[in-house]
Amino acid sequence: MSAIRASVINMTPDHNNDHSLVVFRMRNFRACLAVAMFVASFGFALFAAISTAQANVLQIASNTSSFVLGERPWTQKISGMTNLNCRTMTMNPITPSLLFAATERGDFRSMDGGSNWELIRSNDPYYTWGNQFVVDESNPSVVYLLESGILRSEDNGDNWQTISGDLAYANDAVTFAPSPISPTVLFVGLRGDISGNWGAYRTINGGLHWEKINSLPNTAINHIVFEPGNPDRMYAATWSGLYVSTNVGETWDAIAGLSQASYSIAVSPLSTTILYVGAQDGVYKSVNRGDTWSKISPASGSFVAIDPIEPGTLYVSYFNSVIRTNDYGATWQTVFSAQSSPFGVVVDRRDQKYGWLYFCNMGSGVYKGTMLLYKAHLPVALR
Repeated sequence: MSAIRASVINMTPDHNNDHSLVVFRMRNFRACLAVAMFVASFGFALFAAISTAQANVLQIASNTSSFVLGERPWTQKISGMTNLNCRTMTMNPITPSLLFAATERGDFRSMDGGSNWELIRSNDPYYTWGNQFVVDESNPSVVYLLESGILRSEDNGDNWQTISGDLAYANDAVTFAPSPISPTVLFVGLRGDISGNWGAYRTINGGLHWEKINSLPNTAINHIVFEPGNPDRMYAATWSGLYVSTNVGETWDAIAGLSQASYSIAVSPLSTTILYVGAQDGVYKSVNRGDTWSKISPASGSFVAIDPIEPGTLYVSYFNSVIRTNDYGATWQTVFSAQSSPFGVVVDRRDQKYGWLYFCNMGSGVYKGTMLLYKAHLPVALR
């Protein structure tokens, strides 16, 4: 009988258990609702972040002179300059919004990242090879200009003085390198293609007297650079190949494996063992300061610029385009195509997240574009 009673009791509905089940289900529903609301909120925030990033990128192409190639927006930055043949440009390393550009009708300066330009010096009435601006890294308010001689400004281009001294062929200068630690030690390379005035010269007294560097070949000297962080080591790109000096330019030695004509050199400031050279038959890379080389692109006669915070990212301008690699030259992408030749690329990475590119173009002035065109500007943890 007791067994039967126990069975009846077990079959009787337990209202307490039912109440617990309802509470449990309600709690589950509330939890699921909270999760759904969180996911929806996160998705909305994610969408908003992507939309904001796209808006930021597309904002570059907001004025009427901008255009988009592929997914890459570029803006023509010629306010105050008009469509001139831009031969070279440079950026102040301490104040990246301060830019200089040389054209066939004069030299221009921008103090707002290229949005507006002002004429700071009219050209002499005859053509010169160089037209190169160089900012002194040891004193960034000092700017040098190769144009009908060697000029120096101590106030960011407001006033200029000639420092050609006794250098008879200063009009044929095409590359200039001031010592990063001594303001009176300067180097210049000549490329007098028509006149035949070639070779490299050095001054140790700020330009009063220049002496020829006999350990470099008597040929066109296209580019001279110091190794970042090492004021003793220098490289020179010449028509006879690449040369190196380890004693502040006193003596120079040819670098084996790169004997063809070289035009441009880029040394990574983060990893100075990595060199890129634009040569007559393509772009070359060395990861051991020039001991060995590998050809990474057939882009010939090119100007190279390295990303200052990513040594594997390189920009190359040649013929009518600018190409980029993000993986040390394994693959390449075209980032700009033009009707005429782009001269040089300037990389602004003061903001590591965004970054800007500038390049100087023959016939249409200066262009500016963003670097992060394949990434949404999302929180780092979400990448």
